[in-house]
Amino acid sequence: MAVAWPPPRFVAAFAAAELGVASAVAVASSLVLQKISKICMSLTAAQLRDLSGAIADRIYIQIAGWHLYLGDAKLAQPLAEELAGFLNQGAAAAVRSALERLQVPVAGGSSRFPLARLIPPGQLMDLEEILEPFCSDTGKTPLATDACN
Repeated sequence: MAVAWPPPRFVAAFAAAELGVASAVAVASSLVLQKISKICMSLTAAQLRDLSGAIADRIYIQIAGWHLYLGDAKLAQPLAEELAGFLNQGAAAAVRSALERLQVPVAGGSSRFPLARLIPPGQLMDLEEILEPFCSDTGKTPLATDACN
């Protein structure tokens, strides 16, 4: 994972110290917009909600034979956001990348595991199936109008 340099906190602190509060707010706003543009690279807010909803109802983590659906675990939205950043790689690669990047806190946050280690193999195919319409060759997703406008 690439680390941005300079770190955003450093940039904001420098802007506040050197440029004044108004400029610091402008720099911080710019950093937030950059983060949002990465998430919103190819999905509208409605599409992101649809993807999150589909994930919430169909995909689960399995622990000791118990199924905990990602919607109940509050992981559907973060996973949808991760997936949105990898849509240009295709469904299978997007699923692998997003599941490895999304870290799930366990034991009160004392440990973290990649979501990929908690989802059964059969669920990976289901997730790819959910994601496939959002990765179409035409660049248009099921509800696409003009993404991120």
